[in-house]
Amino acid sequence: APDDAPYTLLMMDCQMPEMDGYEAARNIRAGKAGEGYQGITIIAMTANAMQGDKEKCLLAGMDDYISKPVDSAVLLAVLQKWLMLSGEQPSLAAVTTYVNEQIRQEKTDFVADGAGSDELLSQATWDREAVLARFGGNAGVLVSVLDVFLKDTPARIEALAEAMSSADSAACKGLAHTVKGVAGNIGGTNLQALASRIETAASTSDAAQLKLLVKQLKDCYQHLESEVQEYVSQSVSDNSTDFLDLGELAEKLTLFEQQLENGEYIDPTSLDILNQAIEDPELAEQVKTLRISLLSFEEEASLSLIAGILERLRTSV
Repeated sequence: APDDAPYTLLMMDCQMPEMDGYEAARNIRAGKAGEGYQGITIIAMTANAMQGDKEKCLLAGMDDYISKPVDSAVLLAVLQKWLMLSGEQPSLAAVTTYVNEQIRQEKTDFVADGAGSDELLSQATWDREAVLARFGGNAGVLVSVLDVFLKDTPARIEALAEAMSSADSAACKGLAHTVKGVAGNIGGTNLQALASRIETAASTSDAAQLKLLVKQLKDCYQHLESEVQEYVSQSVSDNSTDFLDLGELAEKLTLFEQQLENGEYIDPTSLDILNQAIEDPELAEQVKTLRISLLSFEEEASLSLIAGILERLRTSV
């Protein structure tokens, strides 16, 4: 950051490779990031949210922590608490939401830790209401995120199974951590809990437990995939009465192209237009692929897809 506009708060991921968040925080407090940042507010972000995690974060020199998946209301409450946004104290509603979320998370972790794997498979697979609330009720953005989840997760689970077969505990642990985080982000509580157990089993190199859990993880994903795919298909069907104007699509794609070329951030809510029904099935599939690519921050692939779609639109006029 420039000297005249230094950073005032740091969101610290506790599970970074090479140097984890705990070590990074200790180094910052020791002055290794410069004296000006020794007292910077550090907020831990952890997907574990287990008993003792908060104390571990505080002992490493961090000021507070939030659990992943991050709820926008929880994040706002924490930012208000430490940054005093707009010079105001955190609103009572925001603080209440934050506290309730921490209590809910602890209860969820307790259930996940105590339930057997078979019990997890028999429980509700997808917490749709909770994840929709996390996305501010924006079903369009949720559908786009779910598309990415459906695209990427099968390969991750297969890679996890291969790592388990080759007794690569480190790869198992890393992939399980990724699946746990992604599942949590979309409200897949069962998948998240099973992935957490795999992460633990990989840490102790428990081969027999890993084999059982990976099989159950695959079964759990199939249940979740079915629910999520049904929701996505229904959402598309609900939007199929009015087809998207192709001129409007071309204008939006041109804007996205400019933003990508300028290195600008593209707000996910601006991608809602790409969820609308398109009469041409091939074009609709291209636009869906673009939406997933943009949400995955694949800039070069997105630019290539936009160029192809714009050319198709030009030649079809």
